[in-house]
Amino acid sequence: MCLSRIFSSVIAMCLLMVARGDCQDFLPAIGDTLYNVKTRIPDLPGDFLQSFDFSQINCDYCNFPCQRRITVSKSRIPGANVSLIYNTGRSEHYSSENGKLLWNAFEDEDPFFARKRTFVQFFNPLTLLENPVTSTTQISERNEILFAYGVKQLPEDIRSVLTEKDISKMEVRCGVYWRANYRSRTSFQFYADRSTGFAVQYELTILPEGVRFTDIQGGEVGYTLEAQLYQKYLTNKVHRFVSFFSPGKSFEVARVDLDKVPKISLFTTRAFQSISKCRNTRNAIYLYPNPTFEKIYLQFEDTDPGNYVFQVTNIIGKKLWEKTIQIRDPNSTVNFNLSGLPKGLYLYSVINEQGERIQSKRLVIIEP
Repeated sequence: MCLSRIFSSVIAMCLLMVARGDCQDFLPAIGDTLYNVKTRIPDLPGDFLQSFDFSQINCDYCNFPCQRRITVSKSRIPGANVSLIYNTGRSEHYSSENGKLLWNAFEDEDPFFARKRTFVQFFNPLTLLENPVTSTTQISERNEILFAYGVKQLPEDIRSVLTEKDISKMEVRCGVYWRANYRSRTSFQFYADRSTGFAVQYELTILPEGVRFTDIQGGEVGYTLEAQLYQKYLTNKVHRFVSFFSPGKSFEVARVDLDKVPKISLFTTRAFQSISKCRNTRNAIYLYPNPTFEKIYLQFEDTDPGNYVFQVTNIIGKKLWEKTIQIRDPNSTVNFNLSGLPKGLYLYSVINEQGERIQSKRLVIIEP
């Protein structure tokens, strides 16, 4: 799992605390709706990592593959007040106490085996922000979470070893290390909407600190996972990002993920009319921009690893262009240059290793 998936709306709530003085009111109202889009940043300014100046980022020509709809509802999780429910099946659960915004739990992919619909509750709620936010605001906190896996949910190389030892369950206890630091005053513009505000830098580390095995009767099994398997799967997970907040807006305006490939997320209370809704399915694939005149991106979400063929045909099915793609990460983005194809209407297909066309749609190429 990419940890940024967990955080796509975590900080979207934080500015509610900044914008309102009463800490009991900072949580969004039941029934509110937010919309989130995310894409790679074409050109991240060279000094952004030092200045965190959002005014340097131009998103007018960003291409977003899809938008996520986030519904605010009353939480059923003990200790939490509000839940954010995504149309893609994820959920996050929050509360407020003594001037703090607290993160209680989430349901999403786990960070080690990309297992879908994993529910995780922190041992103690994690502090996201404290009121008021000032130029000296700093948060540093340690917490714990526990991931539990049935043997059948694990990769084959671990499953075969544990099955031989009659182990039915594996639990991974993790330390959670969280830091938040106010960085600078700045501004951000998206089309005609220009906001002034400030940037906050965040870092989340999930560190495996212990593994416990049990048999089918629930008894503990004295076994130590082989070093090779431990290092393959149970490595430290670190996610760094910078968020832009604008006083007077009750949600995060923009965020830049600082992992291997910089990405920008935008949040709004209004739906993006020209962007399709993200799907809650396995092997979800998005092609963008469409129409295009040169480069296209193919984004895979929750996709089975393996080889895929991307194929372009004319409208009567004659193959004009083809490329094989190797997908290792279930959430991957690849790009192609189609400048060799003249303008016109085409069909594109994505074909899996079994020869099945798992997606086939129209592609429009225009003049630059």
